[in-house]
Amino acid sequence: MAFTLVAPVLEGRLVRLEPLSFPHAPALAVAAEEDRGTFGLTWVPRSHDMDSYIDAQLGRAAAGAMAPFAQVARSTGLAVGATSYRDPRRQWSRSWAPGEDGQLRDSAMFSIVAAEWPERRAALGQT
Repeated sequence: MAFTLVAPVLEGRLVRLEPLSFPHAPALAVAAEEDRGTFGLTWVPRSHDMDSYIDAQLGRAAAGAMAPFAQVARSTGLAVGATSYRDPRRQWSRSWAPGEDGQLRDSAMFSIVAAEWPERRAALGQT
């Protein structure tokens, strides 16, 4: 089942999320080639693959499989990474962008319903 995420541009303290588009490609290509030693936790396209990456993300968006965004640094106005929100009922989001400390940030979203919480809470206490 496809979904459609209609969202405004989201402004944070350091970045702005805006719908991914081809004008983001040049800045994303630069960001993708920065110190790749910090990219160990997520896949990041190479600069020469950026147009294909954006095309694929927009194709997935058109099919209703995800909502891709560019992460734009508020200080420069340049895209520094990308994130995509997938159908939260079935999947998770994937992001790549440098964090404040220069390390790559990656996130995953997990869901626990109320009935599952007691068992999960007990398991967390065992670690």
